[in-house]
Amino acid sequence: MAAAARGMGVAGALYHANTRISSFLLNPFSITHKAIRLTRNLNAAPRRLFTCRAQYEPDYDLNWNYGLLPQTWEDPSFANSEVGGAFGDNDPVDVVEIGERRGKVGDILKVKPLAALAMIDDGELDLKIVAISLDDPRASLLNDIDDVEKHFPGTLTAIRDWLRDYKIPDGKPPNKFGLGNKAANKDYALKVINEANESWIKLMKRGIPAGDLSLV
Repeated sequence: MAAAARGMGVAGALYHANTRISSFLLNPFSITHKAIRLTRNLNAAPRRLFTCRAQYEPDYDLNWNYGLLPQTWEDPSFANSEVGGAFGDNDPVDVVEIGERRGKVGDILKVKPLAALAMIDDGELDLKIVAISLDDPRASLLNDIDDVEKHFPGTLTAIRDWLRDYKIPDGKPPNKFGLGNKAANKDYALKVINEANESWIKLMKRGIPAGDLSLV
């Protein structure tokens, strides 16, 4: 999402590949290529963590916390055959946290990835991870996409519809979605995160051309 949701709690995240639990760090950073530069020094981290920063804009209305995983990168040279050959959007993977607590800038929330949406924005693949804070009263009830539908009925559809339509007031067309216009399950969400992390690692090791990105 080139311009992140306005008016929502904003977030960033740490994703632990072994426990499948993420920690959201709420920050007022914009969702730009700067987010990737900010994470370079995290290569020395003792665990495999994905750090997340997010944007805060006060003019959009959204009921969830929103962030991204800066140690991930959607490779713009890779055509994803699962989504009609759409290329990555050259940004980190985004996260929508659906818990009841509205986050504040600087907060850290531990979350569980639950589902994924394959948004196509202006022809580019802009993946979204749906997650729940472990501090949420219903967190223990949610472990996969079916649990979201059961305990947060209508939420996945509402997120998809909001992401589809949020640019329309600016005179832009609605966004589209791959994967049959539906959310994918937790395993797919984890696959998205791991693959995007692998792309980020290759980028940082100069195994993939950086294009106009600054890696300094």
